[in-house]
Amino acid sequence: MAVYDFPPVVRIEPASACNLKCSHCPTGVVKMVREVMPEEVFERVLQGLERNREKIRVVVMYHGGEPLLNKRFPEMVRRVKAIGIPFVKTVSNGMMLTEKVGAELLESGLDAIEFSMDGQSPEENDRVRRNAEYFQVRDNVLRFLDMRKAAGSSIEVAVSTTQFVTMGKDVGEPPIPEYISRDFERYSDTIQWKAVWAVQWPAGQPERGYDRLWDDSSPNTATSCDLLTDTISVRASGTVVACCYDLTTLSDLGSVLDAHLDEIWYNESFQEFRRRFAERDYPEVCKNCARVTGSKYLMPREDDEVGREFRMSETVANRV
Repeated sequence: MAVYDFPPVVRIEPASACNLKCSHCPTGVVKMVREVMPEEVFERVLQGLERNREKIRVVVMYHGGEPLLNKRFPEMVRRVKAIGIPFVKTVSNGMMLTEKVGAELLESGLDAIEFSMDGQSPEENDRVRRNAEYFQVRDNVLRFLDMRKAAGSSIEVAVSTTQFVTMGKDVGEPPIPEYISRDFERYSDTIQWKAVWAVQWPAGQPERGYDRLWDDSSPNTATSCDLLTDTISVRASGTVVACCYDLTTLSDLGSVLDAHLDEIWYNESFQEFRRRFAERDYPEVCKNCARVTGSKYLMPREDDEVGREFRMSETVANRV
C-alpha cells in the first residue's frame, strides 16, 4: 500500500455553522452539531501548518459553514499567511460582508474569495438559498469589488453559481445566469466565473424537494481519489475527515486536539481508509460519492414528496 507525502492542500473550517439553510446543501438540511472553531483548535491547526509548511501550497479556509460567522476570521487568515503559506482562499455566501469586514479581509493577506449565488433568477436564489437575499449579497460584493479597486488589491474574486438540471436537458457546462452576469457586468473582466450543477452529496440528502438524475454510464471501478492523497480537511471541531465532500462527519480520522496534522495523515485510520478505497471496499462516505457512483444531479420538484431517482441509461436525457 502506497504511503503518501503530507498533502499540498489543507482545508480548515472556521465555522461549521451557517446563517443560511440552503435546500441542496447538507449544512442546510441535516441535523448536526454546528459551531465556530474554538481558539484551542485553531492553535493546534497552526502548529500543524508550521510543522509542514514547506509541503503546503494552498490553505482553503472553508468546508461546510459560513467562515464570516467566525469573528476572528481575518485574524486567522493573517496568522496562516504569517507562517509562509503561499495561497489562502475562502468561500462565502456574502450576507455578512459588511464594509468593515471587507476592509479587514483586504488587509488580512487573503489571496482569493468566492461568493455563491444560485438559480436562474434572484427569486430562485432566495428560494433555494434559504435566508439569503440576493440583492443584499449583490450589493455587498459590488461594494467589496469597489473597495478592492480603490485599494489596488490583487485579491482574486470569483462568483460561483449552482444550477439545476431538468429531465431531457443537456448536462453539459452550465451557463452563468443572465441576471448575475448583468449585475456584475462592470467587473466581468476582473472576476472569475464558476458554474456547477447541483448534485447529491454523500450524506444522502435532501430526501424531499428534489428528484435525481443519475449518470450511471460509468461502472463503480474507482481505486484512487486525489481528495484522499492531496488534501487534509479539518472541521471546526478539530476532527479530520476524509475529504471536502464530508460535510456531516461520516468519517472521523482523528482530532487535532489529540495529534498533529501530519500524525493524523499517517495514522492507521487514514491508511486503512485509503487501503479500503483502493480495494473498492468503499468506506461509508465514499459509497454515495459521485467519484464512485457517477453524478446524481438534483432536479427540483414542485411538490414536497420524497424525490425519485432516474437513471440516464433509462431516460431520454442527453448523456454527459
